[in-house]
Amino acid sequence: KSSVALDDGAADDVVALIESADIVVQRRGRFDASSYGVDLAIARQRCPALVVVSVSDFGAEGPYADRKADDLLLHALSGIMQISGTSDRAPLKPGLRQSRYGAGLNVVYTALAARLMAIRTGSGAAVDLSVLECLASQLVLNEAHYAFLGAVQGRRPRIQDPLAGESLPSADGWLSLQTSGLLSVDRLANLFDDERFGEERFATSERRTEHAKELQAILVEHLGTRKSAEFFVEASSSGYLTGFVQSASDLLNCAHLRARGVFHTIDTPETGRARVEFPAVLASFSRTP
Repeated sequence: KSSVALDDGAADDVVALIESADIVVQRRGRFDASSYGVDLAIARQRCPALVVVSVSDFGAEGPYADRKADDLLLHALSGIMQISGTSDRAPLKPGLRQSRYGAGLNVVYTALAARLMAIRTGSGAAVDLSVLECLASQLVLNEAHYAFLGAVQGRRPRIQDPLAGESLPSADGWLSLQTSGLLSVDRLANLFDDERFGEERFATSERRTEHAKELQAILVEHLGTRKSAEFFVEASSSGYLTGFVQSASDLLNCAHLRARGVFHTIDTPETGRARVEFPAVLASFSRTP
């Protein structure tokens, strides 16, 4: 990466940068070429293969086009908060800044698609990308359920089957355990050496929801003596869908991610630490590194 600071009125420098580029990405409200006296439409006429991706919260057109938003507002407007959290509490925003991450991924593949067209035809494109639309498109089932069935997808119930993926405390963290149509709950009697899992009150998801506190207490009794990673191997080897919550330290020492070569060590003398590990691999290509 190269970093450049531009002074006000540096139109010639901006034009030179744009004319030397294949793809220009601008974040409306942060960098806008017009603020330097540069018209990107004219730049595209001079450079017909240029791809310009303009990212904004609501897009270039529409009733909200001139408005600004933050991560919370975008999650609310997109509908994601309607299905996030539990039914007895207010809608919940997912962690981190998912609206920006999702928009960033969309920028990448739309920019590359437009660039591929430019390589093939010699003609670039102007791409208008809305962060709100990136989020709304992630709701694969929400709109479809309503459009086809009139059904409203809600937040998960406060009391639910503890074997439906609920996080439960282990000896060293948190894990979850799920049954399925192929692995009924009575099979857990063998896994835990506890015949109570074969009782009628736990036979179906509906019955387990009715007796959720009782079942949860039994699960916590057993899982509280198990280490998460060891139980994951044991339960998944028996066919159960299980998982455990990994911390930053756990991730950096995860045997699977290590074997996959996900983390790379880089030199960072300016931080005061000689070497730092970062996640660096998203996909492995067969013909190139």
